[in-house]
Amino acid sequence: MFGILVPKSRLWAISPTLETGDELDQNFRDMLPRSWYRRRQAKTGRATTYTFANGTTLHLRSGVKPERLKAGRVDMALLNEAQEIDEAAYTKLRPATADRSGLVMMTANPPDRPAGRWVEEYYNRARAGSIAGKAFVFDPRDNPFANYESLAAMSAEVDEKTYQRDVLGLFPPIGDIVFFAWSPRESVRVPPAGFVDVTPTFTKTHLGRAHDHVVGIDLQQTPHMCAAVFRFYADPAEPDQPIAWVIDEVVVEDADENDLIDGLEDRGYDGTCAVVMDASAWWQDGAHTRGKTSDRAFRARGWYALFKPQKDSDRNPDIVERVKATNARLKSAATAIGPSRRRMFSMPQNERINRAMQVWENRGGAPNRRSDYAHLCDAVSYVVYRFFGRPKVKAPKLEYRGIGKLDRKELFKRW
Repeated sequence: MFGILVPKSRLWAISPTLETGDELDQNFRDMLPRSWYRRRQAKTGRATTYTFANGTTLHLRSGVKPERLKAGRVDMALLNEAQEIDEAAYTKLRPATADRSGLVMMTANPPDRPAGRWVEEYYNRARAGSIAGKAFVFDPRDNPFANYESLAAMSAEVDEKTYQRDVLGLFPPIGDIVFFAWSPRESVRVPPAGFVDVTPTFTKTHLGRAHDHVVGIDLQQTPHMCAAVFRFYADPAEPDQPIAWVIDEVVVEDADENDLIDGLEDRGYDGTCAVVMDASAWWQDGAHTRGKTSDRAFRARGWYALFKPQKDSDRNPDIVERVKATNARLKSAATAIGPSRRRMFSMPQNERINRAMQVWENRGGAPNRRSDYAHLCDAVSYVVYRFFGRPKVKAPKLEYRGIGKLDRKELFKRW
């Protein structure tokens, strides 16, 4: 449509393989009236050009070698099946189209390989409003060219991730992800207009005093000090089921406690907030300086409502238990009593937290503690565990008494 409305424009359509390029070529031929264009195909079959009556040209090109895309004028470009194309193709095209105030469009399915994760990142950043882009999601049930009932029948033939990706059009985790219940599409949203902010009553019930915000904090000088700001909401349809919402984030690189407090106060938060932070804050600071503790730094700045992640314990809860509690809030398991439910969300602008929740990976069957994403996820999961965690119940100690002498009289009495 752009090429028809703008005479003499130059359009590119880039595909990852000959097969996808041929499919796109056939789609253009089926869609466009034959009288509108002349079509020329190179002898190699690797380049095709449509020339329209108004002087516009449409070049079908390969994305196999992204470095070749930086040459030539282009007003609008399409990356077809972008999840199968290297990110370098986008980085070459974006400045080229900017010279003409043009656009780069990407059509993609949710990626199933790490190489396609860059598409997912751009999708999330566009939704967050942190880049000059727009994200559009199409419900596969509305596709008139596909038999959705036939696709839905695949649920008994493929694994859940494949079904979510190929049939539902969702972005399931790629690889072995810690928060496997996180969904960029389902977990990232703003509170609906009808939801009620119950943070003051919720915190008064659980902490003994009302607070307007709960701030989860992880304290590491390197790579960063970080905070996740929560509110709690109630759905009028289920008022007794609180919903946790991460409404803001503060991340300060190579910082100390005062830098983090400055970051929080710059965003309008103060000592009236409840803080749930790393239990080590009561015996060390973020730089592990002898004689200094993080809790004293917060109290010195007027932040007194300080809580540990685990009630009645001076230690952090087990990381596996924190992960279980967080995944359960992100999406509970479906049971005979009712379907699965999501009772934890994050605002779209929380770009760092949303990214961390999505990609923090397991290593050797356990959360990777060396990952830079671990600290943001800790800040989130401390709060979740404080309010929704279920500590393991220790099994009672069994006392071995040995084999005593058989008392026949006592045995007959019991009969």
